[in-house]
Amino acid sequence: MRTRRSSSLLAFSAALLLAILPACGGSDGIDGQDGADGSDGAPGSQTIFLNQIGRIEHTDGTPGNWDESAAEIVAFDPGSNRIFVVNANDDTIDIVNASDPTNPTDAGALDLTNGGVFTDVGGPNSVAVAGGIAAVAVENDDKQLPGWVYFFNAASGAFIARKDAGALPDMVTFAPGGNVVLAANEGEPNDDYSVDPEGSVTYIDISGGIAGAAPVQIGLSAFNAQEA
Repeated sequence: MRTRRSSSLLAFSAALLLAILPACGGSDGIDGQDGADGSDGAPGSQTIFLNQIGRIEHTDGTPGNWDESAAEIVAFDPGSNRIFVVNANDDTIDIVNASDPTNPTDAGALDLTNGGVFTDVGGPNSVAVAGGIAAVAVENDDKQLPGWVYFFNAASGAFIARKDAGALPDMVTFAPGGNVVLAANEGEPNDDYSVDPEGSVTYIDISGGIAGAAPVQIGLSAFNAQEA
C-alpha cells in the first residue's frame, strides 16, 4: 500500500512539474565574456617549387662561359615582357624578349654610349625597372671618379638621360611608387689607396620627369665618428 501511494505521488509531482515549466520560460540571459585566446599553434611548413619552363644561354658566344659573362642581376618589365641583364663580360645591359617564356630570345642591348656621345663609360653594375623605365648604375671608366644612373625606355630601349652619381655606383633601385631612384655608391679606392673616394648614396626624384631631375648626393662622413 505504501509503494502504490509513493508511486502515485511521484507521478503527480512529475506531471505538475511538466505543467509549470512551460509557464516559466523567460528570455535568455546576457552572454558571458569570451575566454582568453589560446596559444598559437606550431608554424606550418610551406615549400615553393620552381619548374624551369624556358632558358636562354647568356654568354659571349663561348659555350659554358658563365664565369665570364654571367647574368648577375636581372630586372623584368611586365609592360614589354623584356628582361634586362647585366652582362659583366661585354659591359652591357643585354635585353631578352620573354613574350614567350618557354622560348626567350635575344633582343639586343642598351647603348650606354648613347650613339658614341659618351666616351667615359665603364661597366654597368646594376639594373632596376619600374613604370616602364629601366635605371642602370654605370661606373666611370676611371672607377675613382663619379659614375652615373642611366634611364631608358624599357619598351623601346631608347636613351632618356643620365644623371650624376657617386664613385662606383654599385646598386640601383626604385623606391616604392617608382618616383624616387636610389643608387649605392661604393667608393672603391685605387690599387695603392692613393685615391680613395668616399662611399655615398645618390637620391633622384623623378616625380616631375626624368629630364629635369636633379640628383642629390648624400655623403656618409657624418658617421665617421661612430667608427668602432
